[in-house]
Amino acid sequence: WMLVSAIEVRNINGGYISENAYRVDRKTPLGNPWKVPPYTREEAISNFRTYLIDCLKQDTRERIYFEAILAKARKHNITLLCHCWPKPCHADVIKELLEQRLKNDSSS
Repeated sequence: WMLVSAIEVRNINGGYISENAYRVDRKTPLGNPWKVPPYTREEAISNFRTYLIDCLKQDTRERIYFEAILAKARKHNITLLCHCWPKPCHADVIKELLEQRLKNDSSS
């Protein structure tokens, strides 16, 4: 049985800096390419979910960055940083997918 790390999402403008904090805004491979507007927040997040799941099945820069964060999350609590939070945010999708992977690790 493994301890599953905690993953939190915070606003990048909060001055939160840590070696276990990862930017996931558009300056990184995990930034959401769907902007609000013209998309609604819900559309942008939904589109990002489909996009990221597809990226994680292939050899992409998104997958490389995601797996680097996942490797850290296997050992430490981590923070994902974006501009949207605390509004619904694509970082919530990243958090959910990371948590799924960590849960799969602990059940195997």
